[in-house]
Amino acid sequence: MSRFEIDSYERQKLWVEHFTEMLSRPDPPFDAKDVVNERAALFRKKIDEAAYACAKGDFEHVLNLYDEVVELDPTNHVLYSNRSAIQCKLGRYREAFADAVKSIECKPSWAKAHYRKGHALICMGEYVPALVAFATGLALDPTNKQLAWSLTDAASKCPIREQFFATFNDMKCSGLNRSAFLLISVAGQSLYTAGYVTEAVGVLELAMKV
Repeated sequence: MSRFEIDSYERQKLWVEHFTEMLSRPDPPFDAKDVVNERAALFRKKIDEAAYACAKGDFEHVLNLYDEVVELDPTNHVLYSNRSAIQCKLGRYREAFADAVKSIECKPSWAKAHYRKGHALICMGEYVPALVAFATGLALDPTNKQLAWSLTDAASKCPIREQFFATFNDMKCSGLNRSAFLLISVAGQSLYTAGYVTEAVGVLELAMKV
């Protein structure tokens, strides 16, 4: 089972709990329990079907199912993140980017959504914006190895490559390359030197928040 499927199951539990709480309110709407149970069952059914289709590699069907569950829970940040991953599997990178942005809008503090955004940008060849997205996610989750690796990978593909890795390799020799603060700082400094002033300021501000 992939990571994005696991995220869906975790979010499903929260979604069902939300409707359970609605039922506990005084004077619930007429037939509210039946409506809630029906929607919760439908949500779970669609998620289960998506997991099965994903295991078979039928990503078009997975995407269709996620379109349906997003309609059931349109403010669910995990669903947009997962759909972004599916869009990338299908080579629909602009759609993947849009879903990642929507996930961020729903929950800006969730690092995974920024990873999805960065990954979609990498797939589109937008390496500097991808680096900024990964830096944003890493600032939110400084121990996230996937984001740290993705940031360095993005740096290897864009114009800051030489300066970034000259400094990064010095850090590596001294054992400091595991520090999210230093990694993001080096990215910001390298962006500034390469002339990406706006991006550099944003990334350096992120470093100060770690």
